[in-house]
Amino acid sequence: MKSISTLSLLSIFFITMCTGTVKAQELSFGIYAGAFNYQGDLVEGLIEIKETQPAFGLFGKYLMFRDLAISGNVFFGKISGDDANSEELSMRGLSFESNLVEGAVTLEYHPIGQGRFNSRGDFLKSISPYVYAGVGFTFGEPEVTGFSQGAEDLNNTTTTRLGIPFGLGVQWTFNEKLYVALEGGTRMIFDDYLDGVSISGNPDANDWYVTAGLKVGFYLSGEPSMF
Repeated sequence: MKSISTLSLLSIFFITMCTGTVKAQELSFGIYAGAFNYQGDLVEGLIEIKETQPAFGLFGKYLMFRDLAISGNVFFGKISGDDANSEELSMRGLSFESNLVEGAVTLEYHPIGQGRFNSRGDFLKSISPYVYAGVGFTFGEPEVTGFSQGAEDLNNTTTTRLGIPFGLGVQWTFNEKLYVALEGGTRMIFDDYLDGVSISGNPDANDWYVTAGLKVGFYLSGEPSMF
């Protein structure tokens, strides 16, 4: 039920942006290509670089003010981990893989603004660093190998997890219709079963994952504004 409700809210977000009730020149849609990595019970340090996995997705963004935008995204990717990557953890012998679907709504703050037109309606190229934060859900069912028979972690059935996405990026708007952005961030998850392991690892620390990649956005047609 949670997954259905979350996807419904994201659908309403995208539909609302398409209804024409907002200024079309401040509405954009785009694609995302990047990578996921994870930190949790099957990682000795912060992350294991060799477990980096591809990710992709779609997003929509509406520039409410010159320095503030609301964005919705659906990202797809994979995370994985293996005790064999660590001498300390290798004796336990666990590994996992999980396909993830992330749905989130975030606010972007652009401290120097991201206006595309001046007061005369002339296009302005711009480079705009930004920070973002929001709320979202991550859907995934980890497949763990190496558990002993009767392990308590096998009783976990959670597939939907609440998370707080936050991070930073830089956006380059180089023509009236197109922009690219490099973005990286963290997903703080309120759950210790993102990797399917908790009691067999460290049940006092929740899992999280990171993402980094490139966004390519396309503005819809509309009259220029000073935003």
